[in-house]
Amino acid sequence: MDEEKAVLLKQVKCYSCKESGHLSRDYPKKKEQIMLPREVLENGVYPEDMDSDPKDSDALNQCESSASVIIAPIRVSPIIDRILNANRTHLSLHELRELAKHEDDGKWKMEGDLLLRGGRLVVPDDGDLRARLLDEIHRQPSIAHPGQEKTKRMVSARYYWQNLSGDVKRYVNNCQICKRTKTWRDRAPGLLQPLPIPGRPWQHITMDFRSFPKDRHGFDNVCVFVDLLTKRPISVPCHKETDAKATARLFIDNVYRWVGLPESIVSDRGGQFVSEFWKEFCRNLGIERRLSTAYHPQTDGQIEIANQYMAQRLRPFVNHCQDNWSEYLPMVDFAAAALPQETTGVSPFFVERGYEPHVSFDWETPAECDWLSQVSPRLRESLDPQAQEARVYTSRLQDIWEETQQRATRAQSRQQQQANQHRREEDFGVGDLVYVTTRNWRTDQPGRKLANQASGPYRIVEKIGHSYRLDLPDSIRVHPIFAPEKLLKATLMEPLPGQIVDPTPPVEVNGDTEWEAEEIIAVRLHYRKFQYKAKWIGSEDDNWYPASDFKNAPEKLIEFHRRYPDLPGPPKRLNGNFSDPSTVIAGKIRLGMNGNLRRPRTRYCYRGRMFQIRLEFLPLDRV
Repeated sequence: MDEEKAVLLKQVKCYSCKESGHLSRDYPKKKEQIMLPREVLENGVYPEDMDSDPKDSDALNQCESSASVIIAPIRVSPIIDRILNANRTHLSLHELRELAKHEDDGKWKMEGDLLLRGGRLVVPDDGDLRARLLDEIHRQPSIAHPGQEKTKRMVSARYYWQNLSGDVKRYVNNCQICKRTKTWRDRAPGLLQPLPIPGRPWQHITMDFRSFPKDRHGFDNVCVFVDLLTKRPISVPCHKETDAKATARLFIDNVYRWVGLPESIVSDRGGQFVSEFWKEFCRNLGIERRLSTAYHPQTDGQIEIANQYMAQRLRPFVNHCQDNWSEYLPMVDFAAAALPQETTGVSPFFVERGYEPHVSFDWETPAECDWLSQVSPRLRESLDPQAQEARVYTSRLQDIWEETQQRATRAQSRQQQQANQHRREEDFGVGDLVYVTTRNWRTDQPGRKLANQASGPYRIVEKIGHSYRLDLPDSIRVHPIFAPEKLLKATLMEPLPGQIVDPTPPVEVNGDTEWEAEEIIAVRLHYRKFQYKAKWIGSEDDNWYPASDFKNAPEKLIEFHRRYPDLPGPPKRLNGNFSDPSTVIAGKIRLGMNGNLRRPRTRYCYRGRMFQIRLEFLPLDRV
């Protein structure tokens, strides 16, 4: 450009170097090419489609130079202007400015009217000004909340003040967004706390449910019982709608019937195990309930391993449609009982019975002789066929159990030592503020990848064993007791003067896996859809929920509509069977806009078959 001219940004129009970028979308059939200008906005050049005067395109055609010029102003933050003005005028820097003017020591330097140290701008002693500068650097999207060390490098490369590292550390430690959104890299707090080794088979057991595709017999779930000493599983096919009463029946028919009552049952916090019925059932039988904390499968780790082996052993034998898996469950259980366990070195069948089971590939040599070389001399002596008969009956199984218990204890110690290499001692106490991982929470956000990694901070109100009870808000409908590895201590320091401390955002957590409806208490039609109000076990929530939220408790809906047949409902796709056709709820009579009676047609499910009811209404004089 030959001469410099001062122009206003509003007077400047920028054009794309591509001709197609200026064609009008409103006049695609025009022969002439009408050019579209691009306005210069505050933060740069952004295209905006609009019709313009053809004279604008003529101006481009008359231009001799083909070079394209884009004018994009650089946005300067107001905090930078404040820092520059404070550097020039703040009284705390007066002596340093005089020192830089009269002495050339290489540290302090005046560049124009700005005071620098080592080429970096000096920020005066103003807490609010420094906090605003850290906000500008740390919180903007182009920097994206870096950690303490990276934030310090970004600041120290451009600015200087005393105790800069300490201020950056205080600032980052008090950044709530960093705590909630970043992945935890520290070692998990809390050492491994294994369950005690039982002294005899089926003294302590664990149980859980494992879902599978629906098979030809209608089963879509498996109830698994595992002995904590022998590791022997008992797998029973069932349905996903199995409630606490059905679970108790499975326990009576498959565990109590054959091995007696255990002293304790370890389980997760599924709806069946937190219900009042199951609690009273265990109390009447003298069984101790041991419920795991929220989203902590390690408490019930033995059942998780049994479920993995069950699926692994089923895969080679199921058909293409995967609808015959329940037929192989007995064989899979036998395989788990006959194969030697890595923990004990012998099979669960041998520990429980004192001998090995007969299999199809046995020959004349007794199968139990193969295991004599793997047991201790004392146990081998008790298995000697020449031993006295009385000793065999009185001490043989007891010796087997003691040997198994010792082996399990040694294996447990090795596992504990290996696991604790990636853990650390917990440092939580009552009254501390902690963050809770949201890895297993189902929130109202559309996905997990971009959701917050933690929520909080929340205060610890009680220590229960090795777990902690938190003071959670009502919107988080999960069990408030957490294992230490689910928590991160909020090492909050006193924030910098003027630092923006973000409040804890509200979190809506769908806790369907943690709560069970004790009974339905009300129903209504909301925008022509059914909504129900329920009495929850362990919660006083009185909100209305759609019928789809009760799809796993159809028996509650059936029971409610049997009790109140005059209320609206039930839903069309209710997965349940009425005891007889007389209990089917007929549709309500509604008047149309013209006062005529409508003839509603309603679908209902009875014993697995869909049918329709069409109501015909007679005139009043014929009634």
